[in-house]
Amino acid sequence: MFQEELSPEARRDCVVRMLARLRHRGPDEMGYYFDDSVAIGNARLSIVDLAGGQQPIGDPTGRYWIVFNGEIYNYKELGAELAAAGHRFASSSDTEVLLHAWIAWGPAAFTRLNGAFAFCIYDRRDKTLVLARDRFGKRPLYYVRDAEGVVFGSELKCFLEYEPFRFELDPGQLASIFRIWTPLEDQCGFRSVRQVPAGAYAQVTGSSFDIVHYAPLRIDRPPPDLSEQEAAAQVRDALSKSVQLRLRSDVEVGTYLSGGIDSAIVATLIAENSTGRTKSFSIRFEEDEFDESGDQELMSSFLGTEHASIRIGSQEIVDAFPEALWHAEVPVFRTAFVPMFLLSRLVKDHGIKVVLTGEGADEAFLGYDIFRETLLRAEWAEMEPAARQRKLSRLYPYLRQFDERNHAALAALFERLSRDPPTDFFSHELRFLNSQLSARLLAGRHDALRPLTEHVAAPHERYAPLSRVQKAQWLEFKTLLAGYLLSTQGDRMSLAHGVENRCPFLDPDVVALGCATSLAFDDGFDEKYLLKKAFAAKLPERILKKPKQPYRAPDASAFLKRQPDYLSVIRSKAELEKIGVLDVKFCAAFVERMLSKPAESISQAENQTFLFLLSTALLHRRFVERDVPAPPTIEPLLVRRFDGRLIA
Repeated sequence: MFQEELSPEARRDCVVRMLARLRHRGPDEMGYYFDDSVAIGNARLSIVDLAGGQQPIGDPTGRYWIVFNGEIYNYKELGAELAAAGHRFASSSDTEVLLHAWIAWGPAAFTRLNGAFAFCIYDRRDKTLVLARDRFGKRPLYYVRDAEGVVFGSELKCFLEYEPFRFELDPGQLASIFRIWTPLEDQCGFRSVRQVPAGAYAQVTGSSFDIVHYAPLRIDRPPPDLSEQEAAAQVRDALSKSVQLRLRSDVEVGTYLSGGIDSAIVATLIAENSTGRTKSFSIRFEEDEFDESGDQELMSSFLGTEHASIRIGSQEIVDAFPEALWHAEVPVFRTAFVPMFLLSRLVKDHGIKVVLTGEGADEAFLGYDIFRETLLRAEWAEMEPAARQRKLSRLYPYLRQFDERNHAALAALFERLSRDPPTDFFSHELRFLNSQLSARLLAGRHDALRPLTEHVAAPHERYAPLSRVQKAQWLEFKTLLAGYLLSTQGDRMSLAHGVENRCPFLDPDVVALGCATSLAFDDGFDEKYLLKKAFAAKLPERILKKPKQPYRAPDASAFLKRQPDYLSVIRSKAELEKIGVLDVKFCAAFVERMLSKPAESISQAENQTFLFLLSTALLHRRFVERDVPAPPTIEPLLVRRFDGRLIA
């Protein structure tokens, strides 16, 4: 924190309280640095250089200090280069390498980092802070600015310990979140709190606060002059190198097995690049429509992993929802993050601190329905009726109920939309149409898509020339991937139990190669064609030929059937009125209607609207009304304390 109004001791004590709120992220040890200008602290999950990587770390002169959450996977290569240039290290940690990389190269260091990170570097001489975040937003970094300075942290709950600050829901941000399903990379749903965007850093000097984007998202690289076989070999090689980097750890590394091709590839490459049996983990669902345990067991047996799974049904989701949401800290449109919360607890119970996961594969290698929809809609006007019908039948292979009646309704919708001029959000129009019901939860009128429009306008020169499918990829990277999959369902659920997730598909080289090659060898309807081609000889045929099955979990019906006590936050007008930003009349009528509906008649739009309302109400109680658990004791974990006023 950079707060002139507070005394040095008050800043230090505030940082210690903030660290207590983050004990789950860093349960191994903690430390702080403070002087007359700043106080910074770290809650550490010890993974690399267990004995020597304690934070904060200073350089030999005492001028620069760093606190860091995450991993720099290529730290050995960077460290060797820095050592050759004369830098000397007191540890073998990636944190110290990162600090010296900044000292040597300044902001140019950021583009050389292959990792998942959020960090602060403090220049004691110039009284400046640098707050930086990795290029895909895998680690969170929030900040609050006021007249006195800047306060920052890895999670929103930190700011409960900053006494001048009070949380307040932001209806404009909520309107955007409800419409596009997720916060944009600088949003969180509360007023006065922002995130450092993915691929950016903030330079803080006195009262100035400047955001610099060091790694804008690029997915328009020209396809290489390669045959299909050569492209598949390059994909295979790039992913193998990515997994090798992410296996760097002084603790055991495990993996998730979802039953799909992405986790199967990751687990296969772990087995090829490590010795001993890999520990793998998965979720089994009571409901058949969500369960993929048969394919999980197939892959575990195929690779010989030491496998553990957790069985989850509606009751487990309802029971764990409030605690998982406390860690998610943002309104949610589905419950799929709750099983991930329970799964990471299972991983922790098995003594594993690091898992490799499959996020990013669908975005880079065209794995989502939205890409097929975009291609079909773009070609709709020129297609013969028979061709339309054939491609409609291939849109959602995992939906058993998607029959001729659905085809007819969707064809009519595509026909109507094809008559409209294309928009910047052509690919996502169907999603945004389905979100209109959720937008009605809020009082007043809001231009819900304006924040996204502004988000796209900033990189307009790079965004406008993209093809429609590339625009869909860009939007997926910048919305659902960063704001939900890597955050709510990823970082926040794993680190709720002190487990770090690493994503081989989000290696910069893998993303660049996937985006450059996928469409060159794919008609867009055989999802992840090149990825399957690359690993055809390494995976069971059943996994290769299995249609993509989106990861889903029981939603609104679970709550409506079991009626947990916490539904009281939305069951009365008095409770709804406390929230202050809702259309209370609409919300009360909507809840009453949902309570009387048969589960099978609940639509997707109603599902997500119900969950947005419930999660917003619970977050209001936690953060605005401050109905929160007391922070844990951390004094025994404070192993590193620096008073910068006493450092010569």
